[in-house]
Amino acid sequence: MTVKKALVAALFIAAVGVLLFPWLLKVEEDMGLALLFRIRGAKCPPAQVCIVALDKASADTMGLPDKPYLWPRSLYGLLVDKLNALGAAVIVFDLFFEEPRQEEDRVFASAMEKGCNVVLCHSIEQSSVPIRSAEGKEIGFANLETLRTPADALAISAAAVAPFPLPRIPLRLNRFWTVKETAGDVPTLPVAAFQIFAKDVYPEFLELLVRFRQDEAGRFKMGHAWPQKADEFPDRMRDVRRLFLLDPSLSERMLETLESESYRLSNGTPDQARLQGLRSLIRMYGQPPDCYLNHYGPAGTFRTISFHKMIQASADPLNFGLPESRIAFFVGMSESLRPQRKDGFDTVFSLSSGEDVSGVEIAATSFANLLEGNSVEPLPMLLRLLVITCFGVGLGLICFLLPALPAAAGALASGGAYLLFAWYRFDHAGVWWPLVIPLGIQLPIAFFGSVLWKYGRVQKERRRMREAFGYYLPDGVVDGLLRDLSVDEVSRGVVYGICLFTDAESYTSLSESMDPQSLNRLMNRYFDALFEPVRRHGGLVVEVIGDGMLAMWTAARPEPDVCEEACLAMLEINEAVESFGCSPGGVAIPTRIGLHGGYIYLGNVGARGRYAYRPVGDIVNTASRIEGLNKFLSTKRLVSEAVLGEVEAVIAREVGSFIFAGKSQPVRVFELLGRRGEADDMFLSLCNVFERGLQAFRRRDWDEALRLFAECMSIRCEDGPSRYYMGIIPGCIASPPAEGWKGEISLDRK
Repeated sequence: MTVKKALVAALFIAAVGVLLFPWLLKVEEDMGLALLFRIRGAKCPPAQVCIVALDKASADTMGLPDKPYLWPRSLYGLLVDKLNALGAAVIVFDLFFEEPRQEEDRVFASAMEKGCNVVLCHSIEQSSVPIRSAEGKEIGFANLETLRTPADALAISAAAVAPFPLPRIPLRLNRFWTVKETAGDVPTLPVAAFQIFAKDVYPEFLELLVRFRQDEAGRFKMGHAWPQKADEFPDRMRDVRRLFLLDPSLSERMLETLESESYRLSNGTPDQARLQGLRSLIRMYGQPPDCYLNHYGPAGTFRTISFHKMIQASADPLNFGLPESRIAFFVGMSESLRPQRKDGFDTVFSLSSGEDVSGVEIAATSFANLLEGNSVEPLPMLLRLLVITCFGVGLGLICFLLPALPAAAGALASGGAYLLFAWYRFDHAGVWWPLVIPLGIQLPIAFFGSVLWKYGRVQKERRRMREAFGYYLPDGVVDGLLRDLSVDEVSRGVVYGICLFTDAESYTSLSESMDPQSLNRLMNRYFDALFEPVRRHGGLVVEVIGDGMLAMWTAARPEPDVCEEACLAMLEINEAVESFGCSPGGVAIPTRIGLHGGYIYLGNVGARGRYAYRPVGDIVNTASRIEGLNKFLSTKRLVSEAVLGEVEAVIAREVGSFIFAGKSQPVRVFELLGRRGEADDMFLSLCNVFERGLQAFRRRDWDEALRLFAECMSIRCEDGPSRYYMGIIPGCIASPPAEGWKGEISLDRK
């Protein structure tokens, strides 16, 4: 294939990928992203994130109801004290405390006020409001989302209150919201939790922010930077986020400045923990409203401590294998307490047993992604299209320019290298490279498309070679040559074969009366008429010699079906010759046919580099003699008993047993009259009388034989076999055959 054609094919493959890209975004998320997670496997979450499970074991141990929102809130206050003693930087309750309980709320609120680091959960209530036209006609509905606040005493005492909605569609959870725009751009639970977790670096964050937004310096004075009340929290975060929305490059410039040498010289070199906290905080504000979750593993991947163990344990983090400080605790309901476990979320790590990931684990995962700054980030749209285009072009050139095996190796190597690189980027940076289109669509199209194209090209070349060689060689030999086999391998050895010979009666007179070019055109048309019935009935035209044709049918052993096909081909050859004589520009060429079968050697005959593919054996010679017998009997179609024996689809009459010149064994020969069911009464009567005449001839009843053959002549005046016997009987009378004679006729000439 030329480079130009290969480039066209490669561009087509790239175009297919680009055109399918917008239609397969969901498939890429469901399959491509899932494959990257499965290849990467589970990974360890940050040690600073811990889950306190409100589980069945705690309910049973402490004699509590199975519904955690009914547990005494004083226990939650005690839990807050315990967690703060363990070094909690933030405590997140994935539980909605709606109904007020005065005394219990007071204890719980008091504990929250001590640490100023507890985040409670809003509930979102959805409702539909009708939309009406100016005329008052209802034209649709608008979906409204309203935040429901926890009990007042608790909401006032919490550091922040935020919702944690998660999409239920699609079924597999791949994303989380950082901001719920439809609820008033309110930050979600993980974002609020991380804001409190990063409280220590928040002043540095604001200082860095005002470097780029001097116009906002007055609004973010250090003394007023941190919200003093929970209800101020969303507004303060919205103000900061607004700056990032107005300037999309702000986060990148802040990160560049943070890593610059000048910043470190002017502010001192912060420790790695503070530096990572600043990076994560900047990235959090620069993220879109929804982000892809970077799952750490199946349910139970995060360090999980049962509620009752935490309540009953001493305030030593080493008891639970926790860091000594700055821990983010997520308190939420375990799947063991959820009715029929219907509230879990299906993730790529959900187990086949149906154990989905709980909501509190999703909250912990979202928070951990913000903490590590490793949320899954798909390549930008234009870059994804560029990757798909380049991969398609490169793969197309490899597959279409290289031979099949190197192309297969190149395609596999390219696909493997791409998958390895995609896994590496996903594992180390959380970058999501597209997989479905490059590996699932472009690679198969490129490879199998090139294979089919190359196969078609080879077949086209083989057809041209077959057409060229087919004028001079049988199909079997051509097939052998096309397979590049040796001369010996093309040979087939001994097989059962049926040989058919033809001879044109008037060829000599035609050759004398026509110029060579016209004769050549005529004979080509004549042989085309002969070849078609042979091929239609599964025969093989072996060779053409002068005005004659040798065809054959082969099988491993004598088979009636093969014999029948040969006999039917003989009948159709005569019909084709008659049609040829009646066609425009045609000439009547009476044709004699002989058919005989037996075991032959089929293969290459010759030496010194010159071979002919043909049958060898007595059967071939005998078939030629049977064809020649037509001249003596004035017949057109003669077939031996060896072929006709079990054939039922045709009608034939025996014309005698003949010992051909140079032979010692007689051959029973039959004249093929037509297909069974097509013969008229005259032919049936002729066959009956001729059979009786032949029997009389064999028992030496010469007078009876003459009478019966004469009767045959009266039925059909041009009956050649009857005339032949009437011609030889006088000789038999004059010179009777020897004792033991059974009616066979010896022929001393061909």
